Amino acid sequence: MHICDVRWRRKLDKFYGITVPKKTNSVKKLITVLKERFGGTNQADKYRIKINNRRRKAGESFRSLHSNNSDIRRLVALAFPDLDHKDRELMACDYFIGALDEPNFALKVRERLPGDLDSALRLALQL
Repeated sequence: MHICDVRWRRKLDKFYGITVPKKTNSVKKLITVLKERFGGTNQADKYRIKINNRRRKAGESFRSLHSNNSDIRRLVALAFPDLDHKDRELMACDYFIGALDEPNFALKVRERLPGDLDSALRLALQL
């Protein structure tokens, strides 16, 4: 069975939401389609938008914002895949403070210069 067989196209579309063009008749072209769908700058841009728009919901605790499936940390890793761990932690810290959605409170946390996401959480809990 050929990798780009109609049955495979249907499976990819049904389970992964990937529409494989009918002109895709080689593994190389299929890999290109998959990279466009799951990797590269298109995905990173999507996660940058998500993390930029992430805000603390009404009634959501600081701890939940911090560790809701490691939401902030996970989104930063997906949005900036080429950064090293230390830089990603600084970015996550900055996005966490921005997500607090209370400008005066966020400024108080930011003034204490947290170095990573965990220290930003500790400061938010202390204040």
